Amino acid sequence: ASTGNVGIGTTGPQNPLHVKGVVNIENGGTGVGSPNEQLRFSRPTFPTTYYHSIVTDHSSVQAGNDLRFDLNYGETVRRTVMTLQGSGNVGIGTTGPGSALDVYGANTGVLRLHNAANPYIGFYRDGTRVGYAGNGGADDMTFVNEITNGNIKFITIGTGNVLIINGNVGIGTTTPDKTIGLGDGTDEFSVSVASDKLTFWND
Repeated sequence: ASTGNVGIGTTGPQNPLHVKGVVNIENGGTGVGSPNEQLRFSRPTFPTTYYHSIVTDHSSVQAGNDLRFDLNYGETVRRTVMTLQGSGNVGIGTTGPGSALDVYGANTGVLRLHNAANPYIGFYRDGTRVGYAGNGGADDMTFVNEITNGNIKFITIGTGNVLIINGNVGIGTTTPDKTIGLGDGTDEFSVSVASDKLTFWND
């Protein structure tokens, strides 16, 4: 029929196809590397090659199960934009995620975090937040270790360096006015470098 709604499991269908209950689509792939298309989303006014798909793989082993979302970008080639693996890994921009969340992007920005106030990333251990990194308010970027007596470490392997390219460094002070400011909350000792001269200050 060209008009009307069809109901399966319901006598009052609200859409062209209205199914009440579980829908089983049996067309999945048979293991790693052999996925089959399960659902296709297309538009009548577009060429038949322009469509989006949900693709699945099924296997008796964990590694052989995944669910993919393939999108068409106005081309005849579809790209996998997200993969959910049987292992629990999620891949965005990659079909082989190697961790719980694996994000790959060919552009300069791979991951963006948005928040109307102070966006941050929280780090948790067994449900308890142990630290965070993000916008600490105003123009600050903040890295915080919330474990009592815990450290924040910057480590390089081999002969690499830890570099701070611009600005002053404050240790024990939030208002360094020289290249390096050392403070204990009362007094401040500063070091400045300018015109090949190293100057020590007792502020």
